[in-house]
Amino acid sequence: MAIDLSSKSKTDMVSDPESLTHQQIKARVPILLGVMSQCPDALYCEDVFNRVLSYVENIVEMDLTFLAKINVSEPTYGVTCRHGVGECTGNIHELCAIHQTDQTDMAFSLPIVRNRWRKWWDFVMCSNEGGRWEPGKEAVGKECAERVGLQYSGREGLKQCIHGDQGEELLKSSARRTAKLGITNSCTVIIGGKRRCVRDDERWKDCDVPIEEFGEIDGFVKVIREEYGRLNVISQ
Repeated sequence: MAIDLSSKSKTDMVSDPESLTHQQIKARVPILLGVMSQCPDALYCEDVFNRVLSYVENIVEMDLTFLAKINVSEPTYGVTCRHGVGECTGNIHELCAIHQTDQTDMAFSLPIVRNRWRKWWDFVMCSNEGGRWEPGKEAVGKECAERVGLQYSGREGLKQCIHGDQGEELLKSSARRTAKLGITNSCTVIIGGKRRCVRDDERWKDCDVPIEEFGEIDGFVKVIREEYGRLNVISQ
């Protein structure tokens, strides 16, 4: 069974970017994905959400948190990543992209109508294009930064963040956050502060999302729209 994703009712008009005004975008639905940059389930999950976002991107606020373990004996970053040091580097690439985007938006006081997460999300999707072992490669990070319009070189660039102390601290902070949230599987989907689904071992598990009834894209879209309706009342 599929839902009509092209509906133009007052509740669903938020799927059309051109129909939105500053007043109509109220509380966005927070979506947090617990991931690992070189995990195949994470790449699958991110691809699914990239398609989900084509319907609901103007009513959500995206975020990532990374599964890793603080380990003072780990010589490179002081953190152990499940798929090796290369994954830690990939996590840092993505965290630095998120950080740079957030800092730029605060500096220019960009309005809420703009999806402030879009640049770093596009960076992640670009990094994923070549497969699970591409995130974290220097050439990939540089190419993807240039493609999406993030600064790579210079004092405020991604390269400085990745190779300096800042990237390591971002990774440690994210690992602590993930542990505090009790996230143990990549990819864990949290929508509106509630754990909704887990993608693990190439299948969806423990889902409070009607995937079997509607399919994975339609199911997540439905849950996000319902959460938006709960958070906001659009005047008739």
